[in-house]
Amino acid sequence: MWSVYGLDSAGSRGERPGPRSPDRPVPEERPDREPTARDARSRRGRPSAGPDPLPAPEPEPFEITKLRDLDAPHVHAGRRADRREGPRVPYEERLALTLETIGIFRVVSRKALVAHCFDGHPFAANKALRRLERDGLVRAVRVERGKHGYQVFTLTGKGRDRAAERRRKGAGVRAVLSDEQRYWEGLADPRQLRHDHQVFEAVAQDAADVGSSGGRVRRVRLESELRGLLAAADDAGRRRGGPAEARRMRAEAAAGIGLRVFDDGVPLPDALVEIEDESGRVVTRSVEVASGSYTHAQVADKKRSGFRVYGFRPDRSRRARALRVDEFPLSWGGR
Repeated sequence: MWSVYGLDSAGSRGERPGPRSPDRPVPEERPDREPTARDARSRRGRPSAGPDPLPAPEPEPFEITKLRDLDAPHVHAGRRADRREGPRVPYEERLALTLETIGIFRVVSRKALVAHCFDGHPFAANKALRRLERDGLVRAVRVERGKHGYQVFTLTGKGRDRAAERRRKGAGVRAVLSDEQRYWEGLADPRQLRHDHQVFEAVAQDAADVGSSGGRVRRVRLESELRGLLAAADDAGRRRGGPAEARRMRAEAAAGIGLRVFDDGVPLPDALVEIEDESGRVVTRSVEVASGSYTHAQVADKKRSGFRVYGFRPDRSRRARALRVDEFPLSWGGR
């Protein structure tokens, strides 16, 4: 499993005393009004906010790294010799974890699901995905790529409700630890599919060292969630005290969830990953996928912000080979 690394059971995390860190600023009080159908729909798939004994997350120590290669997941032909070693997970649990994984990252490719949710077994994965699609829980979308294409999957509204219901009832196996993990349905921007489905692949690859060190993935926030949280803080501050208060509340909200705050603003990654180590300390990693449209300056800014930037090697990119660049996409649009 991509982040289960020990397959946490519902009651495996010990209660640790400590203050609860608010995930978002408290909005100003508004007159009471009757709840609407729109309100009910906006809450679907979001687990209720319960007590969280863990301390506020902090960013990992700042480190400027080179561009990391975003390797395609390896999918074997079902040979026993190629199977990954690890705890045995029942088929029904794999179905539920597949729903949870898609809901967390909004869109995930078939190849990534085979590699990370079914330990590289394509036959079991295809059977499971056909069942989930037949039950109306997931929707397959084809991404065109030259003469060939591939499939990515996203949750339907019914699928998001199912993933949230499983979390509320207390799942036996979890993809992430936090009860406040947000799940998504549908596509964000169909034009960004090739980029968006690689976010999961980058996070799964980046978290490969977490399990070996005794840590576990606690929560994943996508850029859309981060942007909405900071916009709410900015709006509340602007109404309360103008632009200066808006900047202060925005910075406070960002620091409260483990984002790095700079003098000129708060850079947002594609995914903010909260990691709980074996001692109970919670740190965050900012993961970014560099698409082909990124310029050299943009990637350099991401790296200076402390992001772990993932891209592709020149030998896997026709355009990079044509430009004879050494490191894709750092030389694109170079000065």
